[in-house]
Amino acid sequence: MILIYLHVFVCCGIILKELLGRNYPFSYPLILAAAQLYFLTPGFFALSTSGFFDAYEVGWAASYGSLASIAAYVGWQYPSEAIMARIRPGRVERDRAKIWATGAIVFGSFFTLMIQTVDKTLLEHSQWSGPQTIYYFLATPLWLAMPVCAVLFVRTRKITFLLLLAIPLLMVVPGKFASGRRDEIVEVGLLAILCLRIAFGYMPSRLVFMAGGAFLAVLFSNIGSYRGTSKESGAIEATKSVINDFIGKNKVIRKVEWDYPEAVNYITTFNYRMDNFNVNLGVYYWNRLVFNYVPGQIVGFGTKEAMQFDLEKSLEVALGKRNIEQVPGATNTGLMDTFDAFSWAGVLLFGFTGSFLSALFKGMLRGSESATFCYCYLLVMGAVGFTHEMTYMLTGVINVFIFQYVWQRTSKVKKLPHSVSLRLSGQS
Repeated sequence: MILIYLHVFVCCGIILKELLGRNYPFSYPLILAAAQLYFLTPGFFALSTSGFFDAYEVGWAASYGSLASIAAYVGWQYPSEAIMARIRPGRVERDRAKIWATGAIVFGSFFTLMIQTVDKTLLEHSQWSGPQTIYYFLATPLWLAMPVCAVLFVRTRKITFLLLLAIPLLMVVPGKFASGRRDEIVEVGLLAILCLRIAFGYMPSRLVFMAGGAFLAVLFSNIGSYRGTSKESGAIEATKSVINDFIGKNKVIRKVEWDYPEAVNYITTFNYRMDNFNVNLGVYYWNRLVFNYVPGQIVGFGTKEAMQFDLEKSLEVALGKRNIEQVPGATNTGLMDTFDAFSWAGVLLFGFTGSFLSALFKGMLRGSESATFCYCYLLVMGAVGFTHEMTYMLTGVINVFIFQYVWQRTSKVKKLPHSVSLRLSGQS
């Protein structure tokens, strides 16, 4: 239990440091540590005290989580010099931005609608295959255009950017909220805070920020129940049901592994890999990138399969050895896949992510609109790299490069005087 309490101390210390610092609330270590406390820590305590796992098994798993948070914090303190050298402070060319945003929204909207034509039973699986994977990838520009339109609207006050912003807000955001897509909800919230800061110099107080985070933590404490109820009765009823479940009013009796499925997945696989040191050295990420970006309909499914390595399905094997039922829809967590890939050295991936995002953040503070657009999207991908798997961060970087980088690098940039660079709370 000492290691679990140490885990809580490390996460709370990072949260407190970043909340009181100059980077609030856009700090990657802050988001990561808060996600750990919400996503895994309750499960650490419950699974340890209930006897579902031995205390030392949970303790070592919690220690790896602590090291991941520390690595992210250290990486954040040392932004990547290579990335910072490529960031050009200044405003992007407005006319070209308008053309890109219009094209991205029209293109992304078309494929967002195409997703709706796919058999709904295929969309219920956690890993899509077939045409829906292509539609989902090609719909990405619609989401990437949202921070571009939002930031440019609050800076230019031009109605064109507002009308363009309305399309993803009306087409995508309501569905994300109704289905409880936590990463997109956090991204919209952080983008709203950034826009308020740019437009009016307003930054929500830290108490408001913590209250909002606590509410979301309760709301999504049982995301499977929320999504199931929302699908049948709507988001309002789902919210009521989850809150009643959280306070014990519904008196729902479930197996402990169904209350904390992500923690179960992580702890089981972590200890399996501790006993069987057979790391994949990142080959898993290659398989996932091939799965996501190589269209089998074009190159042939045999060719696509041949491009991937045959790896042990460690989660299924680990759960099977303990006769634990795998909960549908539960994520693997980035802690699980990084440890499965590199053992204890996997925490370095969180450090590299922190360094990369820190460079974008510094560029945003120096007035680079290009860095601002990228950071709004990739900060949340970095968090999802923890809650789901690190592949999301990798694909986020690739998507930004494919859909935004060329436009931004070919746009003329108007340099800004130091006085109009973005400043956050507590900065002088």
